[in-house]
Amino acid sequence: MKAELVPGAGTPRPLPGGLTLLAAPQPRATLATARLALPSGAARSGLGKSGLAELAAQLLRRGSRGLDAKQVDEALEALGSDLYVGVDDDLLQLSITVPPGSLLAAARLLVRLVRFPSYPAREVSALKKRSLAQIRAGLDEADQLADRALWREIFSGHPYADPVDGWLRDVSRLSRRDLVLHHAGQHGFAGGCLALVGRLPDGATDRIARLFSGRGDGEPPARLPSPRPLEGRRVLVVDKPDATQAQIRLGAPGISFGEPSQVACALGAGLLGGGFSSRLVGEVRVKRGLTYGISARFQLRDAGGLFAIRSFTRVAEAATLVQVCLDETERLRTEGPNEDELERVRAYARGSFLLGSETPGQIAGTLAGAFCHGLGADWIARYPKLLEETPLEAVAAALREKLWPGPYRIVAVGPGRALARALAKFGDVEVVPLRSLA
Repeated sequence: MKAELVPGAGTPRPLPGGLTLLAAPQPRATLATARLALPSGAARSGLGKSGLAELAAQLLRRGSRGLDAKQVDEALEALGSDLYVGVDDDLLQLSITVPPGSLLAAARLLVRLVRFPSYPAREVSALKKRSLAQIRAGLDEADQLADRALWREIFSGHPYADPVDGWLRDVSRLSRRDLVLHHAGQHGFAGGCLALVGRLPDGATDRIARLFSGRGDGEPPARLPSPRPLEGRRVLVVDKPDATQAQIRLGAPGISFGEPSQVACALGAGLLGGGFSSRLVGEVRVKRGLTYGISARFQLRDAGGLFAIRSFTRVAEAATLVQVCLDETERLRTEGPNEDELERVRAYARGSFLLGSETPGQIAGTLAGAFCHGLGADWIARYPKLLEETPLEAVAAALREKLWPGPYRIVAVGPGRALARALAKFGDVEVVPLRSLA
């Protein structure tokens, strides 16, 4: 069912304790989804505790009061489903999709896992070892290294600078006590959202509302501080001597969720690097053959986001790629788009959004996330309309204001000496070893 046909999605129901319930019944659906989003993301792990929120989230299904990991797995199997658990900088999200007759039982299990995790010592140790191994393995993934480096550069000194999976030095020191304290401080329901979507059995919404009531003091956590302003222009090279290609990132401060220019910025990024007909693809891939893939995107966060161009190329072509990206960004910023290309981006963005808002699980994810980010209970219905109604002039104004006329960062991962020489003309260069990103 398409997003604009979702009934009841715009009626928030506040529950005792601070959680908001959104019910979107779909009588013709064959499944039902419960999606819980809480404002306890990775940026709230605490100083020197990066990776804590991710570790705590993944351990939720490894044991609860009266249930060990095997029993949790068996309970999910009996429901004919699995549990999704995900963490980003701002939110912890859990979701379960089941046949309608199992929705109440699924909700009971969800509450039990979130409210009463047991964090068994053996499971904590095992998951920590896997997490550390994955971080070390990431040193061989140049694209992951480039992303980690860019976020650290743009958000230096802010919690957003820490990767969700954490730094090795922090994760290695995490203890079960850290997990217990994190849960006590961060897993209340205040400020969160529970979205119920699909074929909802009679009376199920009220029963589930009672299950999720009363956890917390009704006050959501304080807003994270805004990142400090970025200063100057500089280049960070992550030395990976064995690389035959260079991963390239260009980044600058972006926007937060809910800013008035959010939709205009999304359309503007689409014009620059959001699809095969975008300007960067035409200039970098089609005309010059510098890369097979390039993208431009505003990545939003509650306290502030970033604008990033991502690509890769031959080491010898790194400076050319960067220069073309800078030139095309400035050209779009100063000259603005035309109506024909904007209409193509509108159509692509609208179609992508609707295709991602068809199943109960997809709709529940959009509803819960949008509500927690302050976009409103009706965002899933409003967003396609906003894509249509945002005029060319608004997109041009957003591009003039938000694309970088000032400070930015360039990150390159590859052979350090060669990239440092090639990119020195773009700003002061610092070369760092791979291990600094672990």
